[in-house]
Order: sequence, then structure tokens, then C-alpha cells
Amino acid sequence: MAKKRRPLPNPTPVPHHSPWKNIWIDDMDENIVDNTVWIVAGSFAEYLDYYHKYGGAARFQGKTFCYVDNPDVLKGVKNPHGLCIGDWKNHPKAIEIIQKLHDCHNANNPAIHKLYTEILAHTLKGV
Repeated sequence: MAKKRRPLPNPTPVPHHSPWKNIWIDDMDENIVDNTVWIVAGSFAEYLDYYHKYGGAARFQGKTFCYVDNPDVLKGVKNPHGLCIGDWKNHPKAIEIIQKLHDCHNANNPAIHKLYTEILAHTLKGV
């Protein structure tokens, strides 16, 4: 019998609160304090693919997936948790998104610093 897929909570990006394989928190299962998993992907198609493959996983039960397509999506968000997946480094606004993630955190987050270093190295490699 075919497994039923959960419907997407927010299938299209919506500014300010629309629904990252790099995790920017140490232990995602225990540290997601709200119900949102923020996903940075190279494209919306990559986001959808990830959601359909892993959205039903036990560690994501009760969580809303939100695609981050630009830094404005994170406006007003405090201490977001999530993943960078797929070809995220080639997203046109990847540097701005990672900078916004850094700005959203109250304390220094080593995982965000690592992502920022990775995207800068990736960008400089392409110059």
C-alpha cells in the first residue's frame, strides 16, 4: 500500500513567516523550541524534494517546514533552527540569508559561523 504524503503546510514562500545537509544547531531534535524548521535550499524544488522525503520523519513530527528564499522571510524571527540542504551555496541570496540567520541569533552560534565561512569560501572560489 502506498504511503500517504502529508500535505505541505505552506507550499509557497510567504514574506515574514513562510513555512537548512548542514544543521546550524548542535542537536536539532532537542533544540527546536518552536514548531518551525527553516530550510535554505538552492531552489524551491530542492525544498519540496526534501520535505517529501523527510517531512514525515519522527524528529520532525509537529513541526512546520518553512522555505527561506530571501532574508526578509526571517524578519522578526528569533533564534531560528533548521537546515541548509542541496545546492544552497548557489542560491542567489545565500550570503544575505546566512547573514540574516546570524543577526537573528541572540548569542554566537558556531554552526552559523561555519555556514558563513563556507558560503564566503564558495563565493570566492567562483571569482
